[in-house]
Amino acid sequence: MVGDYISGANHVLPTGRSARFASALRVDTFRKHIHVVRVERSGLERVAPFVAALTEAEELFAHGEAVARRVTQ
Repeated sequence: MVGDYISGANHVLPTGRSARFASALRVDTFRKHIHVVRVERSGLERVAPFVAALTEAEELFAHGEAVARRVTQ
């Protein structure tokens, strides 16, 4: 949830259909890129209210609940 909403590691996609001409086909085209975000408890506690607000606005309540449970564990 932090990767989706706060850290910016996810959802970095070409806009305006520019992906069709942005770059040539290359070996990286066939590789899967995985982003790993590590957040300490103190950091998660600081961003949890922002994640909650965004998940409520998008009506993705389970995402907000996942962060809330991690903070209270």
